[in-house]
Amino acid sequence: MFQMLGGSALIAAAMTLAVAASTANAAEHFGFTLGMSQGDALALAKRNGYEFEPTPGSPDSYFQVGHGGPDFLSFCGSRLFAVGQTFDGDFPAFIGLVRERQARLGEPIWKVEQSYASGVQPLQQFSILKAQWDDTVGRFRPEVSLMSDGKGLRITASYNAHKYLCNGP
Repeated sequence: MFQMLGGSALIAAAMTLAVAASTANAAEHFGFTLGMSQGDALALAKRNGYEFEPTPGSPDSYFQVGHGGPDFLSFCGSRLFAVGQTFDGDFPAFIGLVRERQARLGEPIWKVEQSYASGVQPLQQFSILKAQWDDTVGRFRPEVSLMSDGKGLRITASYNAHKYLCNGP
């Protein structure tokens, strides 16, 4: 079966399986539980062999400098509110991830965004298509987004609780 899959289809299948397998419950991603303390999250990252560095200019955000696992962790009030991974992909991979979540979480809320990179010449435009689910009971928001910068497509699969940990009740 894998011989018949193209490279991007194989990546999509692997990512779908990895995300499904790594999500013991819907508010957990790569073993990180939304709301856990910053110290616990960074210790878990270290135990799992992930290498994170603070994001310059953003003291509550970390990006991974190693391989495997999530690409970013974000905190609010010393609590983990977002964890996610970004990778090269295509439209079929994006749809596969959306459908996997749709089966568990129902219909998504669709959003589109366009923006421009500041300080870059020539001016670079970004277009983003997002599928979001708002779980008010579990108090988290899964999201899958597809971004085009005119050169390629990037997919981000993330879980966040910003609405509930930073802005909400």
